[in-house]
Amino acid sequence: MRRLSAVVASAAHPESPTRDTWVSVALSFQGLRALRVPQSSLDSFSPQFQQGMAARAKVLGDVGDSSPENWEKPLGTSDVHVVITAISTDSKHVESALDRARNTYRELSGITAVWRQDCHALPDEKEPFGFKDGISHPAIEGSGIPGSNPREVPPKLESSCLDTLMK
Repeated sequence: MRRLSAVVASAAHPESPTRDTWVSVALSFQGLRALRVPQSSLDSFSPQFQQGMAARAKVLGDVGDSSPENWEKPLGTSDVHVVITAISTDSKHVESALDRARNTYRELSGITAVWRQDCHALPDEKEPFGFKDGISHPAIEGSGIPGSNPREVPPKLESSCLDTLMK
């Protein structure tokens, strides 16, 4: 995680490190467990996060053709520990950002890329279901950058949560 922090844009300093390109890293509950986060900390996460989306599929409406049995593997399994997301205005810059991120984990034993999905923004900035995508541009308190939803109140970030993930 320390190595990946060198290629991730910080919420405290959200400027793009290279042009209009950002890299973010997310950990699953299983990933936190694999990192040996203390059980008392793991227990502090919401039950929804602990259970994961596959276990909550019926509640989320993922049934029939959308049920976890039909998801691309390894999605919905306990094999996904870390997700690296690269966002840019073009594929060339995405690949460059991903190459920097890959260099941070290739030398480590036990780390393997298991899945990749390429996504592209639609010209009208709507997501595939036709909705304006405001979730991917949330307001972050202290960043100085407004979110795309003017009614959204920026969440207050607790430094203890961030410190736990970055150590």
